[in-house]
Amino acid sequence: MNEICEKDRSNHFAGLTSENLGREDQLLMDPDNVFWGILRNGQRTSVHRTKLSALYQKVKKRCDEEMKGIRFEARLSAIYIDPTDRCNAHCPYCYVPAKLRSQGRSMTQQELDFVLEKIAVYFNKPEKKPVVIFHASEPLLVKDILFRSIEKFKDHFHFGLQTNALLLEEKDAMFIKRHRISIGISLDAADMETNNRLRATEKKSGNYHKAVQAIEWFRGYKGLNVIATMTKWNITKLPQLVRFLHKKGVGCVLINPVRLTQRNSLQLKPDEKLIIGLNNIY
Repeated sequence: MNEICEKDRSNHFAGLTSENLGREDQLLMDPDNVFWGILRNGQRTSVHRTKLSALYQKVKKRCDEEMKGIRFEARLSAIYIDPTDRCNAHCPYCYVPAKLRSQGRSMTQQELDFVLEKIAVYFNKPEKKPVVIFHASEPLLVKDILFRSIEKFKDHFHFGLQTNALLLEEKDAMFIKRHRISIGISLDAADMETNNRLRATEKKSGNYHKAVQAIEWFRGYKGLNVIATMTKWNITKLPQLVRFLHKKGVGCVLINPVRLTQRNSLQLKPDEKLIIGLNNIY
């Protein structure tokens, strides 16, 4: 069995899927409940596998129950709204088709308010305010209707906003802070060249200066976070980005591997072994 696990990366061991991580390490996991363990170099023996299997059997029932709760019993608490299909950037890995980003439609004020009214009725006096997050391509392309709706429904929802910051003005930052809106700024690297290669704009530049400026406007603001997309162009520079944002007072950073829903994204996909061993970069 040990030899099979060594050679066949799709094999199983005691209910756990076995994946070889290069020549040295091995991942054993149950994808149904996200239990996992890594056998490092020198630990890929029957003794260590048996210990990991024993731990798995001990916690499996609890992991199964927790996953069932997350999948089927968790109450709805947040809703994403894409108020526009359009975007003013041309990120090479974007999951939205280019034609839709340039020619797609946007919500009207009436449509957005109708949706928010429906959501408010659905929650009907919740214990805590539900969260509405404006995402999209670039939601600030329709920021006027967003801000009017936020004013109208501020007593019903906590609001969030994800943006590339290209259209963000200082008065917008003041509005966001005044209404305690969570804001996510898109930034892929601490150096301008790498970031603008990934976060390109219509004018073939990028969002680096605007994103960094926005981060400064929100320095110390608890509702600020930064989202970065992990690609083969920036994966080795992510530690530098984390240190850069730490100095800027950013308390939360979300780093997402590139989504492979568009053909162009495949060319930017980092090596999986490098992703798994990202801790070795630090």
